[in-house]
Amino acid sequence: MTDPFFQLDWQRIETISELFQNRIIELLQEDRGVRIEDAISGAAAVAGCQLLRATGMSFADMEPGTMVLVEEVNESGIRHLGFLSAICDAFDIDPSTGWTDPIPDNNRPGQTISDLTDLLEIPFLDICGESDLEEDLRPRLAVFTAAKLIKAGEEILDPDIGKAIALASLVGGSKTVPNRA
Repeated sequence: MTDPFFQLDWQRIETISELFQNRIIELLQEDRGVRIEDAISGAAAVAGCQLLRATGMSFADMEPGTMVLVEEVNESGIRHLGFLSAICDAFDIDPSTGWTDPIPDNNRPGQTISDLTDLLEIPFLDICGESDLEEDLRPRLAVFTAAKLIKAGEEILDPDIGKAIALASLVGGSKTVPNRA
């Protein structure tokens, strides 16, 4: 079965992704610019958070930032990693390397998964809602945006490090209780 995301109007997907990417840059902007590591991590963490929220689990009685394990998320996370790999391949980023490489200390995101999802999730959902993007496709859009950021930053960040950051943040976002229930 073909992924429904690949059957969408690509101009529409590019436009929505560009809106999210621009919002990420705007919200992560500091005096010295935006760290590409934080931008990649933010997009991937939002994707993971959307996978966790798609389970319908209530977070009202859970401490934000704590770890939660949900089998359904593990299964969908594997599919989204495959999707991320396919998008990287389409962007001429080698999909066979880097995913589990250690992230050098100087390339670790400067913000936590909780902080990034807290900052970026609402703007992401606003963009998706205004664009009428179906809820089940939203995690893929965030993953697509993370891949675009890996590609955009390849001159300043080794794509293998970018992929390792994206994977760690996708997994982290899918296993971290969000700040808002």
